[in-house]
Amino acid sequence: EVMVKNTIMTAVKLVVEEQIPISSNKEIVVELEESSGAEYDETTGFLTWPLELGPGESKKVVFKYSVKFPKDKAVNL
Repeated sequence: EVMVKNTIMTAVKLVVEEQIPISSNKEIVVELEESSGAEYDETTGFLTWPLELGPGESKKVVFKYSVKFPKDKAVNL
């Protein structure tokens, strides 16, 4: 979860970016499960949320991913 809050008295536009891991090994699968409507770039793993917040407004974006891999493989995230 990422929470953003506008603490000034005017509306603001902003872009929130996060990244999930990507795998170059075909045996290791990273799957995006939830993205709260983000634009997702599968090649870089970047999630992008363009947001507009009114004065005093806050928004939360949520993203979830899973990693599936063979038991004999070690995975570093």
